[in-house]
Amino acid sequence: MRNLLRNLKPYWKTVILLIALLMVQAYCDMALPQYTQDIIDTGIQNKGIEHILPERQPADEYRAVQIFMTKGEKKEWQSIYEKSGTYYKLKVTDEKRLEKLDEKFMTPVVLTYQLGHTSVKNFKQTVKRSLKQNGFGAAGSSGANGTAGSSGAVAGNGTAGRSSFAAGTRGSAMTPARQKAMAEAREKAQKKAQEEMLKKIDAMSLSEMEKTFHMDIRSFRAKDENGRMKTYVDMRSIMGDMIRKGTMDDAQIRKAKRQMQKTIDSVGSETLKAMGIRYAAECNKAAGINVNRMQKSYLWRCGGRMFAMALLMMLAASMVSFFASRVGANVGRDLRRGMFRNVMAYSNAEMDQFSTSSLITRCTNDVQQVQMVSTMMLRMVLYAPIMGVWGIVKVANTHAHMSWVILAGVGAIVFLVLILMALALPKFKIMQTLVDKLNGVSREILTGLPVIRAFGREKTEEERFDRANVELKKTQLFTNRVMTFMQPSMMLVMFSLSVLITWVAAHRINDGTMQVGAMTAFITYSMMIVMAFMMITVMSIILPRAGVAADRIHEVLMTETSIVEKADAEAVETKQGRIEFRHVGFRYPGAEDNVLTDIDFTAEPGQTTAIIGSTGSGKSTMVNLIPRFYDVTEGEILLDGRDIRDLKLASLREEIGFVPQKGILFSGTIASNLRFGRPDATDEEIRRAAEIAQASEFIDEKEEGYDSYIAQGGNNVSGGQKQRLSIARAIAKKPALFVFDDSFSALDMKTDAKLRKVLAEEEKQATKIIVAQRISTILHAEQIIVLDEGRIVGKGTHEELMRSCEVYREIAQSQLSKSELEAV
Repeated sequence: MRNLLRNLKPYWKTVILLIALLMVQAYCDMALPQYTQDIIDTGIQNKGIEHILPERQPADEYRAVQIFMTKGEKKEWQSIYEKSGTYYKLKVTDEKRLEKLDEKFMTPVVLTYQLGHTSVKNFKQTVKRSLKQNGFGAAGSSGANGTAGSSGAVAGNGTAGRSSFAAGTRGSAMTPARQKAMAEAREKAQKKAQEEMLKKIDAMSLSEMEKTFHMDIRSFRAKDENGRMKTYVDMRSIMGDMIRKGTMDDAQIRKAKRQMQKTIDSVGSETLKAMGIRYAAECNKAAGINVNRMQKSYLWRCGGRMFAMALLMMLAASMVSFFASRVGANVGRDLRRGMFRNVMAYSNAEMDQFSTSSLITRCTNDVQQVQMVSTMMLRMVLYAPIMGVWGIVKVANTHAHMSWVILAGVGAIVFLVLILMALALPKFKIMQTLVDKLNGVSREILTGLPVIRAFGREKTEEERFDRANVELKKTQLFTNRVMTFMQPSMMLVMFSLSVLITWVAAHRINDGTMQVGAMTAFITYSMMIVMAFMMITVMSIILPRAGVAADRIHEVLMTETSIVEKADAEAVETKQGRIEFRHVGFRYPGAEDNVLTDIDFTAEPGQTTAIIGSTGSGKSTMVNLIPRFYDVTEGEILLDGRDIRDLKLASLREEIGFVPQKGILFSGTIASNLRFGRPDATDEEIRRAAEIAQASEFIDEKEEGYDSYIAQGGNNVSGGQKQRLSIARAIAKKPALFVFDDSFSALDMKTDAKLRKVLAEEEKQATKIIVAQRISTILHAEQIIVLDEGRIVGKGTHEELMRSCEVYREIAQSQLSKSELEAV
């Protein structure tokens, strides 16, 4: 993970910009559910009215709403309204103050609304309760209250009988027993009359009650909260008359307020607010305000803001995707470039440390993994925490008190992902190694295809490839099968969470403590939080594999070449090409024994120095020390009198025309290959080099000549042609020192002899070092070095070695007949 983050360090400014854009995107994303809630709750259910205080109201409503207000509340109520004609207009426009006023006047406003929207059933219950509390015997002195009418009605029954009876018995003396009997009879008659009256009230219509109780009953029809038409009674006029006439004092008002408050509180805060909003809507409508137009204006306003937020979120998301992709692509480019530059500087020691197939996988598949995850990190890993934290804050602000539902959902997702990670993570770490293995087998088979065919090993190699392929397939199939459970499991958790939220919220909506829009917003926020945690957990599965890839890349980048150029290294000044080995010893990294020991000789300019020896004697290793493919572990090598380790690598290698044991050509043309060491070589110069290397003959036979196409690796030319082109490439460079590492092995004897003869004539001043297996190739060399098990066992001309060196003599006698040796 540390290596993944290290790759983003050069782009920290862009990362900061991305974080800012993600904040903008998250803000817009989080605002949309709130607008949805506002559209549902305020725009649709509350007709676009946001506050319980009417913008404008008739005078009678202005006075009626003050019934249940204290003196302080009345004073403030009167201060926030001003008279405008026959109406009262709200002066306050500040949203924060309006919210405070909503909270302060919620109870008196809703009480007034409830009093003005009393159902017929509740009105009759109020009348009956008033009759029971105040008694039926109170005179019908007040026709304004519920008890007045009842007293009048009872007067025609029990009261009248009682008066008549009293008149008949007045003046006659009654015994106490008779008086008691008379009282019981009166009480019984009165109770019966009360029961009959209460029964009659349930069956009475409002007009009958108005006549019977001498009341001014104001009734009207309006839609209820479910949209059904219903008859309501406005009791505010009755209550006002009672207050004005003194039949209801402050204590009774407070008592009635407490009783109604208990009823209102039982319906929930959201229902309470909805009642206040309905009151404001009716006042606005009564004052001539077009409520429908107000509702449409609010919906358009909210919809416009929602559209603007969505547009801004789209722009932010597009910019985030653009910059994240750009950073990811740049990271991939930088890693490929850094790895390639590093590998290009590797000595053979580092190349031996990493296999070619592994380096190819690291430069391609591993870099692709890191590039993809870098983009995803910037797009998702940074966004998920922002969304999660912000979503939690938004959920807390909804006051839905259902946080436990989200915790349950997040816990289920984390538990599920931990199980999947425990199963899949070890396989992800193995997968990259298996990709290396498959790449290596594929490369080996494709490279050695002619040999495989020659030995009839096609079936065996197919089986070997199939084993590597199946092993990788099984690992990938296991991880894919495990990961296929993720999406359906996540969907199950998310939809189960939605069902659970809806079930819990439905009960709260029914209780009046929550609105539909709040439930919708809560579900959306919950899904955002769950998605944020899901993104984090999904990335926690992807990141380890990318982390492994990043570590493998970092290993290549941090592996420094053992061939280090000194800070004070200088360029080659005298370009004679004189090479001198001074008691050179060499040991491969990690080896216990030397490959070369005490190598000491000098190759002079204008002369040919040949190196010969049995297979494995160290010939190629020795010449690989000259261009510093390896560095000596003992002694020193001098070029023109200076230690090659004191020279700049580019300058050193510029003086060497190196022809490797295996001829390597690059895709392009013959001319581009010959100019490989010297791009500014003229056509005449490359033609001369080809003639010296005896390559012009087959080049001229080609239809396009020097512009003929060369396939990758030179696969469309023969081994001998490939070697001759490799030699021509070195000649075209015009070096001071030629190194031929067994570069004549694929040439026939005639071409070999002719090439060496022309080379000696045309490159008289150059130093030539030839590694060869054939005696015929080195017979005429001025100096022959004989190697045996990494040591020089002979040094001299052919004649001298035939006399003094047993190893050389055995090699010569094994290749040439006695007559051929004598002819030499």
